[in-house]
Amino acid sequence: MKIKTLSLIFLLTCFVPNMNTFGFDFILQSREQSTAANQTGKNNPTPQSDNESLTVILNADSVWYDLDFDGQEFDTLDASGSIAIGTTIESFQWYINEELILANTGEIMVSLPTGTNRIKVIVITVSGIKDSATTEVDVYCARFQTGGEIYDGVSQLGDSYYVTSHDQKIYKIDSLGNKLAESMATASYPSAIAITDYYSSNRRRIMHFTSGNKLYCYDEDLVELDVVDMGGTMHCSPVVSSAEHLVYFGTPDNKLICNRFTESGYETVWSYVTDSPIGSSPVIIEKSPGIRNIYFGTGSGNPPLFYILQDSCGVPSEVAKIPVANRISSSLAVYNKDDELFIYALTYYGHLYRFNEDGSQHTGLLTNNVENEIHSLVIGKDDLVYFSSGMGLLTGFPYNFTSSSTYLKYFDPDFYMYWGTPAIGNDGKIYTGDVLGRFYALRDEPGNPELQKEWYLDLHDQISGSNLVTNTGLIFCSCDDGCIYIMKDPDYARKDFQQNSLDLQWPTLKGNNKRNKCVNLYSSTTSLSVNNETSYSLIQNYPNPFNPETTIPFALPSKSHVTLTIYNALGEKVSDLVNRNMDSGYHEVSFYASQFSSGTYIYELRAGNFRDVKKMLLIK
Repeated sequence: MKIKTLSLIFLLTCFVPNMNTFGFDFILQSREQSTAANQTGKNNPTPQSDNESLTVILNADSVWYDLDFDGQEFDTLDASGSIAIGTTIESFQWYINEELILANTGEIMVSLPTGTNRIKVIVITVSGIKDSATTEVDVYCARFQTGGEIYDGVSQLGDSYYVTSHDQKIYKIDSLGNKLAESMATASYPSAIAITDYYSSNRRRIMHFTSGNKLYCYDEDLVELDVVDMGGTMHCSPVVSSAEHLVYFGTPDNKLICNRFTESGYETVWSYVTDSPIGSSPVIIEKSPGIRNIYFGTGSGNPPLFYILQDSCGVPSEVAKIPVANRISSSLAVYNKDDELFIYALTYYGHLYRFNEDGSQHTGLLTNNVENEIHSLVIGKDDLVYFSSGMGLLTGFPYNFTSSSTYLKYFDPDFYMYWGTPAIGNDGKIYTGDVLGRFYALRDEPGNPELQKEWYLDLHDQISGSNLVTNTGLIFCSCDDGCIYIMKDPDYARKDFQQNSLDLQWPTLKGNNKRNKCVNLYSSTTSLSVNNETSYSLIQNYPNPFNPETTIPFALPSKSHVTLTIYNALGEKVSDLVNRNMDSGYHEVSFYASQFSSGTYIYELRAGNFRDVKKMLLIK
């Protein structure tokens, strides 16, 4: 991102008395000042006499860094260096994001929220001369620069984040954009990263494919463990099933392969021959111990096909093979609505499909969306299926659409194309970006078909990678210039913000990171157990001991109001993880404990008349 140059001339300081107009309180904090240069602005100035003149000089850093992750930053805007000749300055009128600030002084200290903030100051002299200047201030947490384009999303593992770049490197960074580790390969990286669950040495594996026909496997510190020759370029990311340490992937020679990873490497469990090369990463649904359904589409064929396989204790069998209109090259979406499972697929030329669990029923809809090579589906809080378009439109269709349905929600950023998968936050907010580099946070306003722009950040370069939003509202957005921007949604810093208000269940990818409608963000398998749970149960968390994140599984035989509460060893409540109605089935909820001290914690599940408690150990 090119830093805009603005002038810095400060004289006076005033505090704005009512910044709550924007939903942000004023806070005092220190920050390191960056270098800036002079910029003056004239917007419809009042005519000036030969003896009088006014030049408005507006000073502000072009980027304010939100280093404490509260979705805002406090700093100074200054026009006190404005120059009046033959007259004197009488008043200043400040506008922030088109809202008038009641401050009649040349220098103000304000708290600006995450995003691009539009600043305007109008200066008026005692003789009535009026002039103005405008600028923009970007607020975000950090940025990290790689050496090549980034076309896939960021994957999360606790406080660490992994990304691949076309400079033939994989990076591990923290939330402040500090590089923790990197590793080099012999080819660029066309796939995002899959992160396995723990295996016997209590470590995870980081996996991805490269354009050099290789599957690379690293430990958490990016120390290379394995390199497997796949015999051709892999265009889809591997998908990990936490159960039994299995990894599934499609190959260029028309095969879906299931491997088991061990301490010493990989062993092939089975391979299944398809009619044509696989175009999308598979989605794995854990139905019961040892039984899982596998859903995927082919990227070519006459016609292309949507496959449903069942892996029954290491033996694959075909459940359904359904012709579709065009190739499926983006990731699938899964939705469990009232104990009925739906799988959604989008073809390259805009055909939207819905399949039931065994493929016996399916519906196709031709949308106005075309060229969906890198767009994947997400399911919103409002039960709508969202996807972005190469034609410059983000649309949301009803989950139970028919062949004649039209979209119910949309967002149109001036007909500029989208490249990448949107992300869904815990409160249902949608995050997406366009080819001009504008990153949007969108909210659904009841009764209005158009999604409303809550805030945006102008990154000035094409946004191509899929976006990541964590359970704490930390957002990662990657651009074609190889830069990753990290920002915090201001709503997540509010005390009244309801965490985990969505029942997050499934992975959406181009990249197989559980980034949308999911509970934990490091595994790429969803466990829905549709209609298979016959009793309530609270399952031991994993990993245990843990630091800083662990997963708490539980099962519900019917739709219930559920509370999942965390207590410390003294019996004091420290966190309400869940307090809402949930559908029947198997569920997993993440507990993120970076702010807590080491020790024993107790988690309690209440659902209907059921109650159970278990212990877990946090070791830092």
